[in-house]
Amino acid sequence: MIKNLLTGTFIGIANIIPGISGGTIIVILGMFDKIMNSISNLFKKDNLKRKNDIIFLSQIMIGLLIGIIIFANIIDYLLNKWPNQTIFLFIGLIIFGIPNIIEKQIPKINNTLLSFTLPFTNKHKKNNANMSLSFLLIGFIIIISLFLLLSGSTSNTVILFPTINIIHLLKMIVLGIITGAATIFPGISGAMLLLIIGEYYLYKSYIARILTFQPNIIIPILFIGIGILIGVVGSAKVTSWLLNNYRRETMSLIIGLIIASSLVLIPFDITYDISLLITYILSFLGGGLIITTVEKIKK
Repeated sequence: MIKNLLTGTFIGIANIIPGISGGTIIVILGMFDKIMNSISNLFKKDNLKRKNDIIFLSQIMIGLLIGIIIFANIIDYLLNKWPNQTIFLFIGLIIFGIPNIIEKQIPKINNTLLSFTLPFTNKHKKNNANMSLSFLLIGFIIIISLFLLLSGSTSNTVILFPTINIIHLLKMIVLGIITGAATIFPGISGAMLLLIIGEYYLYKSYIARILTFQPNIIIPILFIGIGILIGVVGSAKVTSWLLNNYRRETMSLIIGLIIASSLVLIPFDITYDISLLITYILSFLGGGLIITTVEKIKK
């Protein structure tokens, strides 16, 4: 139970950090398969372990809420006080976690880690042990492309809430689906996707005003919630199928997404003097120390 609560807490914290996917933390902590399968099997008629799945996912959700509610102010303080150091801490956590991902998620890896054969051939079925370079590069290119599309986005936008109608509510469901799917799929930030399609500030404004309990705020949020549920369940089902049938390709794609998503977090537009560079390096190593310590405790 404690492990599940901690996992959820880390996922919640990750969702607060700009550009970091909660799904990345799920993979790094070695809970990816279990969470995907639990969500995917939750609505199956012949699921004999539905009660266990509900308890497990409830513990993850409680931890996630703890991470968001309790650590939101802490993370906000760190990002305001030491923004770049905080980002480098998470970059270190992700980068140092990649070897553990490869070791745990791609079975029986031998000395040849990279495969240069074409994707989805017979040699690429789940019994093959090598990592697919093709899919790793595809994942890498996806994130870099999204980052380039995002480079022209503004950092602040004034939002006027649209009139509520059927079209707008269907649009909110679509935004929720995007957010839900990105929340659990590693490497892709839901905020990044919403920024690209120009809907992030509307989404953020709705969430920020949820406690006003105004009908023009609450109703769209309810439909966003419906979309999030659809996105989470749908993404989990698709991901579970891919893992069962093309595990090596799927995990290689995810690793490419994670590597690229950590690289685009690096703040290149700042001054790197000696004193600041030392703090960045220490923060990066601190992230590595955290994930290494977690792995040792688990073992």
